[in-house]
Amino acid sequence: MNRIEKTILRNLVHNETYMRQVFPFIKDDYFGDASERAVYRCIRKFVEDYNECPTSEALEIALQKTNLKEESYKEAVTLARELVPEESRHEWLLNETEKWCKD
Repeated sequence: MNRIEKTILRNLVHNETYMRQVFPFIKDDYFGDASERAVYRCIRKFVEDYNECPTSEALEIALQKTNLKEESYKEAVTLARELVPEESRHEWLLNETEKWCKD
């Protein structure tokens, strides 16, 4: 997993300001890894349904309802559990996310 993808996912869960700024521009097919894509889809659905960032627990419950193969499911749950808050500089994060989306 690329570090930027994990940073993006972490901030979509723990940084509401960032989530609201970048959410409209991120597509699930930007994530090359099946587990990252699954976690992103769960984040996206939660935000669309509740208009707020999901908790790690909500992500794990949502992942149980996916049709991922066992190995991808385990990787996705591990990833969701690893999305703990870390401080990132907002402007830097926006710039890196924009570059990532363009790539």
